[in-house]
Amino acid sequence: MFNDLPFTLTTAFDSLTLIEYPLHPLQVEGALCYVQARLHYLELPVEARVTYLTQYALLLRLKPSYPQSIVAFLEVLAMWKGAKLCDHPHQPRQCIANRIRLADTYHLQADFVQSNMAFAELLTESAHWSEPLKRDYEHFLWQHMGKNAFAQGDVAEANSYFKKALQFRQQNRLFQDLIDSSQLALSRCFQQI
Repeated sequence: MFNDLPFTLTTAFDSLTLIEYPLHPLQVEGALCYVQARLHYLELPVEARVTYLTQYALLLRLKPSYPQSIVAFLEVLAMWKGAKLCDHPHQPRQCIANRIRLADTYHLQADFVQSNMAFAELLTESAHWSEPLKRDYEHFLWQHMGKNAFAQGDVAEANSYFKKALQFRQQNRLFQDLIDSSQLALSRCFQQI
């Protein structure tokens, strides 16, 4: 998601909390300034604006500034559902991806009422996603639902979601960092059992 930034953002996952954090917080600050300047000063086509706004929401989450990130994600979703983007070919996948990110941000903020509702709604809807959408997003949904459950102390439920995500990621030979993330999460669950 941060491909066009003139910064290298390096992150890692805290092995105890399973929360992503920046290795160099000043990189996040620099990237935030860069993205904010583009959003504020440039006349951007709607597709570029929503892309920068998504980057902004993700960067705020890394900062961490969860309340601002939630506001930005809600604006991103409103843009994708609005008249200018509702017929865009990437609209369904962008809505799913950003709803997962929003639910995860509620979890990071420890607003478990909101995160549980958002994840439950996504899980119900995932049964009706097209096969390409399931292939691209179901494993992300499971991984983040596992983190949400883990943060609430439900290690058995978290373990179940992490196993599903890992199995899918390994069977489909997805990026190694995704597999590593699921393996780290499972090892953390085993430490809690």
